[in-house]
Amino acid sequence: MKVWLREKALSLSRLVTNGPTIERVFTPPRLLLLTTALVFSAEVLVMFIISRLPSLTTSAEAMVDALLLSVLVFPGLHMFVFRPLLISTTRRRKTEAALMESVERFQTLTEAASDAIVSADSLGNVVHWNRAAETVFGYTAEEMVGQSLTAIIPEGFRPLHEAAFLAAATEGRLRSLNGPVEVIGLRKNGEEFPLELSLSSWHAGEGTFFTGIGRDITERRRAEEMLRESKRAAEDANEAKSEFLSRVSHEVRTPVHGTLGMLDLAMDSELSLEQMEYLSVARSSTESLLSIINDILDFSKIGARQLALDEAPFNLRVVLEDAVDLLALRAHGKGLELLCHMPPGFPTALVGDAGRLRQVLVNLLANAVKFTSQGEVVVSVAPVGESDDRMELRFAVRDTGAGIPEDKQGVIFEAFRQADGSTTRAHGGTGLGLTISQELVGLMGGRIEVDSRPGRGSTFHFTCHLAKQAGGAEDG
Repeated sequence: MKVWLREKALSLSRLVTNGPTIERVFTPPRLLLLTTALVFSAEVLVMFIISRLPSLTTSAEAMVDALLLSVLVFPGLHMFVFRPLLISTTRRRKTEAALMESVERFQTLTEAASDAIVSADSLGNVVHWNRAAETVFGYTAEEMVGQSLTAIIPEGFRPLHEAAFLAAATEGRLRSLNGPVEVIGLRKNGEEFPLELSLSSWHAGEGTFFTGIGRDITERRRAEEMLRESKRAAEDANEAKSEFLSRVSHEVRTPVHGTLGMLDLAMDSELSLEQMEYLSVARSSTESLLSIINDILDFSKIGARQLALDEAPFNLRVVLEDAVDLLALRAHGKGLELLCHMPPGFPTALVGDAGRLRQVLVNLLANAVKFTSQGEVVVSVAPVGESDDRMELRFAVRDTGAGIPEDKQGVIFEAFRQADGSTTRAHGGTGLGLTISQELVGLMGGRIEVDSRPGRGSTFHFTCHLAKQAGGAEDG
């Protein structure tokens, strides 16, 4: 035994005297620990060997053997047993401290949240219940922690809930983790209420947990229902208004047409110049009244979504000439030149609602003549796109009038709105012409726009899609 210990001591001395090995193995922290262990273990083992080995010849030999044994055994025990245990304990304490800090932070955040935050294990038992959950559901945390979530789920939905958590226990996840969903919650007093719920899963150790964030949307649902009721009431009122205007317009147009007919008959009879002038004014006023009635009727149809197109074959040149003829006398009376330009070489035999197309052109031409004091008004048409059976046309009405400021160009297409409020007093009109024209152009698959600069005139242009007549002629 003594020989073996001395050999181990000699081997240890060779290890200590090896420079590179010392730097690699006995780092400063390890040397400090080793020195401490040597001093402590030598003192203890000397007394231990003396008491346990009475057969030794001298106490000096026992001290040597004890010292050698302490040198070999106790530093190794410290370095490979006690020190790792100390380090492991320190790390565990740090981990526990960090975990406690994380838990406290989570508690602070959830308690300050305005939404109910509830956590449960994979069996559906509550492990966390914040203050907002107490307010929403009526249960305290003491009442719910450790209890099943079925307490806050209406009875009719409990089988689905139990099936979902049964699947979660085996799969480790809930199948409904796909963003916020609207569900029905159950309060402590038995009241059911709408709940917006978001779910997420997390893992701790070998367990899977689920956290739900719920928001009571009872007030939001009530506000939405009130909004729907208000919308329905407004739609009903609008429909009633449109129906009233439609009926009244039809009833009023009948006597107006009768008045125009009688005025025409009277003007064909023998009259003095003064009588003819009176009848001309009466007829002009009656025509203006009929135009206003027609605008109101069309506007009521727009509000009731009853405005529709009546498509039939027509000749585009005839439609343009009719529109120009209707405004020719008025333009001539103001000293304006009214021109129509249609380039040759494209089909004029088309299919569409000629009456509505003429109405849009007349509205634009009437406005151009109304707001132009000198110069000219030009209406033109040109093809934009064409296929075997359809074509897209671009119409433009250009004038040399006062122009429209840029900030007013969007307003003029609104109902009962004009660029200048004084315009109504100076020129009359309801402010419905452009609104109706915009709707009609939209029905024809196009859009209407305006290009204008104050003092430089205006150009209103719109597009529409029309079908070609089979074997239709081209304009020459």
